[in-house]
This record gives sequence, C-alpha cells and structure tokens, in this order.
Amino acid sequence: MKTDTIAAISTPPGRGGIGIIRISGPKAIDIAGAIFKRAVPVNFNNEQPQPQSEQLISHKIYFGKIVEAATQSIIDEVILFYMAGPRSYTREDVVEIQSHSGPVVIELILGQVLKKGARLAEPGEFTKRAFLNGRIDLTQAEAVMELINAKTTKAHEIAARLLNGNIQQQIKQIRKKILDILASIEANLEFSENADIIADNLKIIESIKNEIRRPLCDLANAHQNNRIFRDGVYLAIIGEPNVGKSSLLNCLLKKERAIVTPVAGTTRDYIEEWIEIQGIPFILCDSAGLRETGDLLESIGVEKTKEVIEKSQLILFMIDANQSLSKTDLDIYKRICKKKIIIVANKIDLMDSAPPFLERPSEIDEKIPLIQTSAIKNIGINKLKEIIIKTCNAGDGLQNLPACVPNLRQNCLIEESLSAIQEGINILESKIGIELLAIPFNSAIKSLEQITGDGSSEDLLDSVFKTFCVGK
Repeated sequence: MKTDTIAAISTPPGRGGIGIIRISGPKAIDIAGAIFKRAVPVNFNNEQPQPQSEQLISHKIYFGKIVEAATQSIIDEVILFYMAGPRSYTREDVVEIQSHSGPVVIELILGQVLKKGARLAEPGEFTKRAFLNGRIDLTQAEAVMELINAKTTKAHEIAARLLNGNIQQQIKQIRKKILDILASIEANLEFSENADIIADNLKIIESIKNEIRRPLCDLANAHQNNRIFRDGVYLAIIGEPNVGKSSLLNCLLKKERAIVTPVAGTTRDYIEEWIEIQGIPFILCDSAGLRETGDLLESIGVEKTKEVIEKSQLILFMIDANQSLSKTDLDIYKRICKKKIIIVANKIDLMDSAPPFLERPSEIDEKIPLIQTSAIKNIGINKLKEIIIKTCNAGDGLQNLPACVPNLRQNCLIEESLSAIQEGINILESKIGIELLAIPFNSAIKSLEQITGDGSSEDLLDSVFKTFCVGK
C-alpha cells in the first residue's frame, strides 16, 4: 500500500460558500503547519489564550489564514480541522481546510499543499485508503459513491443500507455456512469407510438449499426487482413533428428545458434530463420528430431518434388527439411496437368541447394504455405519471424495499456463487465424485470474497475506485 501523502479538492468546482481541500497521509499535519497561521485566540470566560506556536490538537477546529509559504502573503481566511489517525476517514492523519470556494482561491491553496510534499490524489483514493486500512469493506466503499450519485430518496436509502454493512454481514454469514458444511463433508469423507456414502446426505443438501442457496437467491432477486431505483428508466418521448413532445418534456420537468414553437421540426437533437416520478428516477428524453425530410439537420435528428428508440425502456408515443392516425404515426408505431408503450393523445385543449375519451385506433394493440393530455394546460399529467409507474411495474417496490439490494458488480458475483453452489448440490445428489465437492464450494467462496473485497486484486480495486470523484 502507498504511504505517501495525498491531497485533493473535495467540493464541486465553481463559486460557493465553502470549498474543502482534504489532505491524508503521514505528512498531512506538517504540510498544514507550513502554510496555516492560526488567528489570535479570543479569550472566552477568562480562559487563558493559547500561544500561536502550540501544536494542533486532533479533532479540534482552528481558525486562521493560509499563506503562501515563500512570501507569507495571505491567500484566504480558513477553518482547519485536524484528525489524527486512526480516528479519521482514511485511518491516516487527515487535515481538512475549509476556505471560500472559488476557482482561483481553492486552486491556490491546493497548489501550496502540493508544493509542500503532497501529491494529487487519484479518483476515489481517499475511500480506497479507508478500505485498505480496514475501516470499511468494498461494499461500503461502493455505497459511498452510490450515496453521492443517488437521484431519489429510495436510491439514497439503498446506498445508506449498503454503507451500514448490511450486505457485508449477509455475505460473511453465507461464506461461513459454506465453510462449515465443507468442513463437515470433508470430515465425513476422511473417517468414512466408504467415501461415496455420506451420513445424513439429504440433511446436508437441505441445509445448503435453505441456508446458502436461498439467501443468495433472495439477494439476486432484490437486485433484479429494485435496480430501477439505482439505474432509473430510460423514458423516450416519440412521435411525429409538432405533436407536443417538447411541451410534454417541459411540463414533466416543470421548467422550460426544450424550445417550443409552432414550427414542425424545431427539435433537431435529443435532450436528456433526470426526473423523479413517485420515487423512481427516469432519464427523460425528448427527441426529434420522426418523418421523411429533405432537411439535412432534421434528418440527422431523425437518425438520432431511431437510436433513442433502441435504448429506450419505455416510450411515450405521442399523437395529436384532434387528428386520425397518419401514415407517419403508423410507421412510428410499427417501429416501436415491441417496446413498452404508453400512447399519449395530446392537445385535447384544442377541442371545441370537453373531450370525450378517444376511441382507440384499430391499428393499435388494445393492451397498450392510452391517456389524453394537454401538455400546455397541464391536463392529464398526474394520470400519465400514475400509468408510467404502473407500466414499469415499480409501484410495489416503493413500499417493499428489501434490507439489501446488491449493485450490478455484486450481483454478478452472487450469480457466479449460485452457479457454483448448484454444481455442488448436483454432486451431492448424484453421490458420485463427492471428493470433488471442494472445487465448486471454494469457487463460490472466492466469488463471495470478491464482493466484500477480501483478498481482492489490484485490478478489481482499480475498476471499482476509478468511478469515484477525485476528492472522495
């Protein structure tokens, strides 16, 4: 493990109230001491003021100035927080400098820190050090980034449970059970006169199914049923030009994100925005209208819309409620009919009287839900949201979120472990070559250990932590 001192800006770029520079490693306090000058302490309650030269005490906050080391010129007034290891995020000595946040001031402070011997941290290196120093396991390290990236309260709840170590505890319990059963089987093999016959064989198989395979299946199912809260749903608005796609995008977002004009073909490129609907994150995409066109720019937009259709998980197929389906509408329907679809009959505000419920066009599958809306007047939008949630089959998950929801990497390893456990069950049930049982069981253990990071390779750690931001 690297034992040098690292530093990075831990707050987002731009102007703000506070910017934080984080330093971690054996030289953290020396580096801070070279550029930080404490302010004259204020005497509260007749306490004796402490001298400027006094050594900084761990887990106390200090006010002062950051100065340029060579000239002693002041860069900014700051608050400094020193945490001696192992009582810190990385279990190393850590110093955090809170300054005013601005592109210049915070870079100047970081520059002084680097000049005094720190190096710029790699993405996720602070959290990686927390993992390598035993403060957290790999599932908790991943949870840190999931907390940062959480787009809904449910996604945050999943990440918080990971950070609490819920999956780590379950995986370790399952791993221990595999080791216990493996030890029992090996003992029976060693002391049995007939190696092909194991006492209580059916009881062992039942134990494996109930105490190992079932909890692993529960974790795999939790990932499958609830990954929507992490990954979101790619929701595309598709239709011919001038049916109100951009107006619907703006209505759902509750802001003017897309340009809306009466001119058909205004949208030339697709627009993507995150939106939360009843706790579910959606990537909402407004696309160019699909039609034959001789306009070069519009034709490029049409081609991109076709790409959007391919990757969409749910499509809002917009039609004009005031007109019969056109040939273009039918061509679009043929292109998207194998996807999950909601038909949005828009512009009902333009009807002369209160609109009756539209008759479903005979060319459209009767199972596809149809909703009448006016994106301009915000009519039918709440009902549309309800149908979106129902179509995604996401309603139950809002109330029944399981204790642990593995992420994609963890689930792949769970599936590998399940496959190995099933192979072991098949060997036991066949009563042939039982001495080979250690091979699949050890394979299952290895997969589980990669989930928590026990014995992880450098390549695995690099693949996990490279997705982190630099200051975390």
